[in-house]
Amino acid sequence: MGEGLDFLCSECGERYSVKWGSGFRFHDDYRKCIQKLKKGKYGLEWKELFLSNKFVAIDAENHIYLCKKCGHWEVEEGLSLYIPKNLDKISKKIKESGKILYVMDYELKSDYRLLKRRIHKCSKCGKVMHKANYEEELFLKCPKCGNKPRIENVSPIYWD
Repeated sequence: MGEGLDFLCSECGERYSVKWGSGFRFHDDYRKCIQKLKKGKYGLEWKELFLSNKFVAIDAENHIYLCKKCGHWEVEEGLSLYIPKNLDKISKKIKESGKILYVMDYELKSDYRLLKRRIHKCSKCGKVMHKANYEEELFLKCPKCGNKPRIENVSPIYWD
C-alpha cells in the first residue's frame, strides 16, 4: 500500500498532495523500470551494472527526495541497485516460483545489499537531494508560494 499526504498551504491556500511507496500494480511498475534500465534510460553505468548479474534488483518504489539547499522536493523512483546477501535463498525462491518478477522494498532491506546508490539531483538548483525523513515529509514546501504548511493542515493518504 502506498502512502501520502494532503497539504493545505497556510499562506496562499493552495492544496497539494504527495504520494510515495507502491500500489497493487507494483509488479507492472517494476517491469517498466527494468525495461527502461535495459534500454539505458538511467545511463550506461546503470545498464551495465544491472546486466552484469542476473540477480541484481532495483528500487522501483517512489520516494520523496528533498534538496537541502533550495528546499525543492520531488517524488521519484529510488533506482538504487542491489544484489542478494544470500544467493542460495534467492535461488530457492526462483525455483519455487519460476522467476522473480519484482523485489519489494522490505525484501531489499532484508535479503539484499546495496550495489550502487542512485544519486538524485535537484531539478531547480542541480544539488544532490536526499530521501526525506518523516518530519521533512510533514513540512514539504508549497509548490506555488514556497511556504511550509502548518501541521494542522496536513492529512494522511493511503492509496491502493
